[in-house]
Amino acid sequence: MSTGILIIVTTVLIIFFNALYVGAEFAAVSARKTRVAQLAESGNWLAKMLLPVVSNGQKLDHYIAGCQL
Repeated sequence: MSTGILIIVTTVLIIFFNALYVGAEFAAVSARKTRVAQLAESGNWLAKMLLPVVSNGQKLDHYIAGCQL
């Protein structure tokens, strides 16, 4: 593989993963705590993982900082 193609593929992958983390960040910030709690009670494993984050402002700040790295 030539160096140019490798650079392009790497750049596209970095942009893709950055978009994924930005999407996760926006979803966590805009999620309603009551809806996340409702989903967690119904057995949604993702909501169970997200509930402690959206319920605690300091944890949410750490989550956002982690997404931005």
